[in-house]
Amino acid sequence: MATNQDMPAARPLKIFALDPQFTTFPGNRTSIEVDFEPLGPGPEGDRVVVVDYDGGNDCTYLPCNLEDPSVLMQGGIAHSESNPQFHQQMVYAVAMRTVRAFDKALGRRLKLYRDKSHPKLRLIPHAFVGANAFYDPALHAVLFGYFRADPQDPGANLPNQVIFTCLSHDIIVHEVTHALINRLRPHFLEATNPDLLAFHEGFADLVALFQHFTYPVTLRALVRQARGDVGTGSILNEIAVQFGQATRTGNALRSAMRSPDIKLSPDIAEPHARGGILLAAVFDAFKAAYIDATGPLIRLATGGSGILPAGELHPELIDELSKAASRIADETLTMIVRAFDYTPPMDMTFGDFLRATVTSHAVVAPDDRLGLRAALIEAFRARAIYPEGVLSLSEGSVTWPEADPAMTRIDLTDALDWFHYDAVYSSLDPMRRRRSLNQEDDSEHERDTRYDELQANAAKAIHRYADSAKVRAELGLHPTLTVSVRSFHRVARVSQDGRILNEIVFRLEQQDNDAAGDPRFGGLPLRGGCTVIASADGRIRYVIGKQLPMPPQPGAAGTPVAPDKGALRIEAVAAFVQQCDLADPMSTYRDPRGVADRMIARASLRALHGGGC
Repeated sequence: MATNQDMPAARPLKIFALDPQFTTFPGNRTSIEVDFEPLGPGPEGDRVVVVDYDGGNDCTYLPCNLEDPSVLMQGGIAHSESNPQFHQQMVYAVAMRTVRAFDKALGRRLKLYRDKSHPKLRLIPHAFVGANAFYDPALHAVLFGYFRADPQDPGANLPNQVIFTCLSHDIIVHEVTHALINRLRPHFLEATNPDLLAFHEGFADLVALFQHFTYPVTLRALVRQARGDVGTGSILNEIAVQFGQATRTGNALRSAMRSPDIKLSPDIAEPHARGGILLAAVFDAFKAAYIDATGPLIRLATGGSGILPAGELHPELIDELSKAASRIADETLTMIVRAFDYTPPMDMTFGDFLRATVTSHAVVAPDDRLGLRAALIEAFRARAIYPEGVLSLSEGSVTWPEADPAMTRIDLTDALDWFHYDAVYSSLDPMRRRRSLNQEDDSEHERDTRYDELQANAAKAIHRYADSAKVRAELGLHPTLTVSVRSFHRVARVSQDGRILNEIVFRLEQQDNDAAGDPRFGGLPLRGGCTVIASADGRIRYVIGKQLPMPPQPGAAGTPVAPDKGALRIEAVAAFVQQCDLADPMSTYRDPRGVADRMIARASLRALHGGGC
């Protein structure tokens, strides 16, 4: 029997890199590698399980067994639009590639455990009949629909052909990304401003888009077809082409290509449309970095003119351009995913996301050899996306300010054992944990119990720190409302001189329960809190927060009172709810029983995707 050392690092599985309709496109029927893990039927792994109940036919399909020797010998189940077992394999493989992209960017193994009833993210390939797919937080599941193509205008599909959203690479990545965003920042589904739901949509499209650049054969064919110009209209920058054509739009569902004249404005409120501005801005930054990086190649290939001749490009030039596109796409994706550690816990805006992205990238790549930070700031400026509270659009101003060195340090003495255990245990895959920890005789339950104990000690240390009056004032927390430690994790970064820096990132939250029944907020909880980044020695490096209204403070006579940032923010939330009410044609006819929770209903990803994924 194979030992842990004999286990392969990756498992090859077959997928459609684009959509099933691109049957003759090079590399569309491809094989990708996913991190190896023991799989049960489904497939079911450590973090994800495929449950193939067909809601339209009220039946359950036989789960595929990727451990079957005949399947292993073939590198997975063969490509098929009609085989449910291939559908199961495809959603698992693409989902795990997406999860791996997040793991890599965040520098840790992202946990998808929600609670004892929902320990793993569920993927349901044939959940219902309908032109839709969505992540349901209550079920902790991604549900994929299937439907028939338009009989009159099916695009490149057959009239009435059955279209499976679970066979669309882009739809799988998009919906799994919704689940991962919800895992990292669950309050981003509470629409307290016009950017939050739009961020969900735009960011999910960005992850799907940049995953296109991870398939070498397909990428090379697309670069050859576009003659090196990855910024022109092509499959590279389009999302879910088959779905869009099958639903009679004639085009892809969405595209990263936007006219330079399209800018962010209050008039663009629909989440997909508004998220498209974010998609375009980040893709504009990617294009600018790609053009800058490949400029010397083009000049060498053209004798200095920079003007490519007509006809086919040299194969070696195509190879180098493809490598550059893949490298820059990977760096851009890593940069925007890593930004989650630097975002506020709630009420984030596009401008906050820009600041988080620039800051997180500056920490790990101070030299910015690809020029991505400058390109991103300029792309956001060109799309009229401006962060609040900055004096200019210079990199130094856009970066989150570092915390005052005089701030109270957090005592992490009781968290050091958890730091060590987490470094050795949690970052390893399940098969290697026991051997690495020299605990061959311990059961998995005992190891998990030990980890939970150490984690609880660390949580208590964080809560003790945040619960003092002085620290509350320093962090901008409300002086009397309960402080909750919602999440914390260890992060290892490399300093400029090559040293490993261990940091802890934790999220503190408060909720004003007295405002719960206020009809102005449509059921939205009024939350405040902050993301805190601290060094292992307890020094606070960054505090990124959103305040609640503060109790009035007595001031000296004649001294002007500074505006309450929390009160201004909450008034902005109420104004946004009112704006949504005015734009909602159902507001007049809504059942009075649903008025109190109307903003919660509007934030449903299922409802949001009613017109498409």
